[in-house]
Amino acid sequence: MWSSLVILHTNSEDRKELELDQFFSWHTCMRSIYVGDSRLVSFTDLPHLSNYSIYTGYHAYRFLLEVSSGIHSKLFGESEIQSQFRDRFAPANLKEIPVLSSYLLKLRDQILEQSRAIRSEFFTGHGRQTYGGIADSILPSDESVALLGTGNLSESMITHLKKKNRNLTVVGRNSEKLKELREKFDIETAFWEDYTPGKDHIVIAAPVDIQDWLGRFSRTKKILDFRGEGRLSCNNQNIEYTDFQEILGYIKDTEDKLESIRGEIHGFIDDLVQTREEEQYHMPHGWEDLVCFAI
Repeated sequence: MWSSLVILHTNSEDRKELELDQFFSWHTCMRSIYVGDSRLVSFTDLPHLSNYSIYTGYHAYRFLLEVSSGIHSKLFGESEIQSQFRDRFAPANLKEIPVLSSYLLKLRDQILEQSRAIRSEFFTGHGRQTYGGIADSILPSDESVALLGTGNLSESMITHLKKKNRNLTVVGRNSEKLKELREKFDIETAFWEDYTPGKDHIVIAAPVDIQDWLGRFSRTKKILDFRGEGRLSCNNQNIEYTDFQEILGYIKDTEDKLESIRGEIHGFIDDLVQTREEEQYHMPHGWEDLVCFAI
């Protein structure tokens, strides 16, 4: 089924979103992935992609399975990435490229089925494996928190940050997304240009510049930076700043435990992908379950 699958991938920090015909895109805070089918695209027609890795066939299927399972995340085994994959590959979004919609829907279902098997087998019971859970463990109770960003990472953290009687405000520039989050989670929101820093602890979950804010805090505040783009330059003694590398340090013990079984995880994935690949050879008359592309 997936012998013609094509995936383009980059995690370059200076990546830009590309407009590629016949490819479905998935962008996270860490990577960009474009999914297509070799029966519809010609590699000679693609732009110069020096920062991209290209996966084809069942190597592409395996890579997407590993990404959606949290294998390639900075937080090894994180769970948010699976929900991000599920939401991006939702049927409504797949209509963006009608010629591939049924093909991608089947891909989504099979990836989710096997990524859940991986997580159930190896990641259950290994402590906090969500960024929201880490933030919850660091931030104090009964105080106000501003979450900067309205993307998938930010949304995945909201339920964790609402715990312990915290007053949460989501800050962003997308007014429609702010309204959606306000109605979905019953939280306060603020438009970026209208927000005044100072009263809240800060959680950064988007590529925003808050350098000018750092001198405004007159009492001790925590800033948790989940961007993974280097430290802010901060000399204000009232700020307890934690960058992404320090955040990862909070879960080193969990990382070590999971690292010890990394080989088992990859062996398990080998078996899953091999089983999936062998399925095509057991179709009636030897044909794959091909999707008919109507162009």
